[in-house]
Amino acid sequence: MRCAIIFKCMAAIFMITGCGDIPRDNVLDPKNPDSYRRPLILIEAFVNSAHPTDYNREAIMALQNIQKEYSDPVLISVYHRNLEIDGQKFTDSLYVNGTTSERATELQNTYLQEWPGSTRGVPDIYINGANHRIAGASARENVMQRLRQNIDVLLTQKSYYTLTAETRYSEKNEIIMDCRIAPLANQKGENLQLRVAFIKDVDAQEGRDAVIGLYDAIDVKDIKAGEYREITLGPFSLWQQPQRVIITLTSEDRKQVFQSIREDI
Repeated sequence: MRCAIIFKCMAAIFMITGCGDIPRDNVLDPKNPDSYRRPLILIEAFVNSAHPTDYNREAIMALQNIQKEYSDPVLISVYHRNLEIDGQKFTDSLYVNGTTSERATELQNTYLQEWPGSTRGVPDIYINGANHRIAGASARENVMQRLRQNIDVLLTQKSYYTLTAETRYSEKNEIIMDCRIAPLANQKGENLQLRVAFIKDVDAQEGRDAVIGLYDAIDVKDIKAGEYREITLGPFSLWQQPQRVIITLTSEDRKQVFQSIREDI
């Protein structure tokens, strides 16, 4: 059964409400040259579950197993894409029409710029941005092993940004998120952007972690060393209620992920 999902962003407003000092007495003190935060690993997968081969489904199940294995440090977004091969169309029941689809295609194309000679296809998995990639047909265990290799290395690294968010609803039941961003280690933050992915577990198998709404390229003004910036995102209105949202702080070209968080809705 085709699941029609419509994402509607009603006059989304991104308000920069201020910046200032934050407490200096913990490891998150941005003026402390040794301050850092535990990294969270964002995995973004582009898949098509309608193709008769098992490779996309194997990739999806590998992601679910990795989520269970690593739990909180791993965040997963799955973009379901339609596919056409030699004139034959494979329509994914979880494909999202409209701007969400356009933004997902643009995001994948942006990541592919770091992989000369590669073409857009599925399954196509990226870990913390464009630089770590798993693509093509592989068995589930192989996908999991390759994911572990990347995740284990990234978990040893430090994140030099802190990102927090609180979710609330408007009087019209629209989703609004109040975010706070700070560069750490007494560094300034420059040319930053935010990406917002609304997630729903449409079913217990291939529909887990499905992206039902995507908004990206949200500019964050430069942040001075030792300061934070507060940004209000929204209001967002979706025809289908998401279960959680993943907010990601990226470079201006969107290829590098600095920090991600997951909030239940």
